[in-house]
Amino acid sequence: RLQEAEDRATAAGKQAESLSLELAQRAREKESVEQERDEIARMKERFQSRMGMLEEQLQSSERARREEQTRYDKSENSWRGELQRENLKVRETIAEKGAVETKAAELEVRLAVAEEQRQRTVQDYERQLKSFEERLEASNREAKAREQALRDALSRKDQVLQEHQRSVAQA
Repeated sequence: RLQEAEDRATAAGKQAESLSLELAQRAREKESVEQERDEIARMKERFQSRMGMLEEQLQSSERARREEQTRYDKSENSWRGELQRENLKVRETIAEKGAVETKAAELEVRLAVAEEQRQRTVQDYERQLKSFEERLEASNREAKAREQALRDALSRKDQVLQEHQRSVAQA
């Protein structure tokens, strides 16, 4: 009986040691998941920073467009007054107005292109953010599963130790 109890105690000790190694491995995995989660958070911060820069660029472009429109409006008003005062310069004024309108049309086209590019960029960043969030959610699910596995392993270890202590006590 003593030999059987010693054998069971040895087996229980080996099992406890195996569970301890498994717990250590799970702890390393949990740390790795936490590092990955931190990296995703940093990537999200960089993404938000880039979005802020794009927003600033868009606002700057919009201000430039408004300023150009204001200059155009002032020029157009000036030309209208000049047309009324000087009938002899009608053709010249019309040509100047046409040039300004061409410039304004070019600016509108450039603004439309810039807006389209901004929207594509925003959509790309939104897709990247969604991907990062999905990876973070998956990482969180894995971490929870690993944590539950660690708890289960700890519970099994406690059971094995209790059985070992009972068998030693019986012996």
